[in-house]
Amino acid sequence: MFQDYFKELKNLEVYETESGFVLYRIQNDDELYVRDVYVAPQFRRKGIASKMVDELSNLAKESGCKLLIVDVEPSNNNATESIKLILAYGMRVAEANDDEILFVKEI
Repeated sequence: MFQDYFKELKNLEVYETESGFVLYRIQNDDELYVRDVYVAPQFRRKGIASKMVDELSNLAKESGCKLLIVDVEPSNNNATESIKLILAYGMRVAEANDDEILFVKEI
């Protein structure tokens, strides 16, 4: 049911495992936009988020995508942890404004 909700609400797809999920969409035919990543508390700090994004990146690359895009709102809870994870994943800041930082990575 939640997958249908996300697909309808924001035109997002859901990649789900038993430990978490990623909300994403392919846009402009060559960009994988990651909207949200969630890992259940008991699975955190085990590289699960990176593994899920790796899998999506591989699928997107096979479909012709060239960029991975993620945005973070610094005012959100856990934004600092998200930014640390994103930078450790090898992404770079593409642009930033008052309440959004856009990160990109070639895939």
